[in-house]
Amino acid sequence: MTTQRQKGFEYEHIEIPQSWVNAALRQYGMFHWELVGTQTVVSKESHIERGKGLFDSDTIYSVTTTERFATVDLKRDLNITNLDKIKAVESQYFDTCNRLIGIGCSPVNEYGPPPKKSIGLVGLLLYCFYIVPGILYSKKINGDNEKTANTYKELKGRLSRLTQDNKNLLNI
Repeated sequence: MTTQRQKGFEYEHIEIPQSWVNAALRQYGMFHWELVGTQTVVSKESHIERGKGLFDSDTIYSVTTTERFATVDLKRDLNITNLDKIKAVESQYFDTCNRLIGIGCSPVNEYGPPPKKSIGLVGLLLYCFYIVPGILYSKKINGDNEKTANTYKELKGRLSRLTQDNKNLLNI
């Protein structure tokens, strides 16, 4: 008995920041996705607001917000060998990538270390006026940075192992 293969393609449409397009194409390419097209979307919204303060309540402001992002359309052949295994690895890979993005990493720099939190103005004021709370706040920020760094190491290692262990399946 021979197994019947599916015919055709599957399609994916993603919306991402413009700076992420090249990184996204590289990542999706590992899972046998091919670029169909990209488009830059500029969305502008304008409205009028009245001043909210005591002295500017008679003033009218025109407020315009602009949002820029890219849409990327991809396709993948359904006749790829081991497509089910590729999809399983792809799911794990992008779940890990989303967790890295959640802690502040960016695909633009290959998910480099997330930025460290600083004590900021609140911490500085606490240090100046209340030494003990300032020290406690600083320790909390350092603890948060350490926790984020440990999470980063674990997720980055998982991403690396996932691609290395499945190199024979992926388009690397």
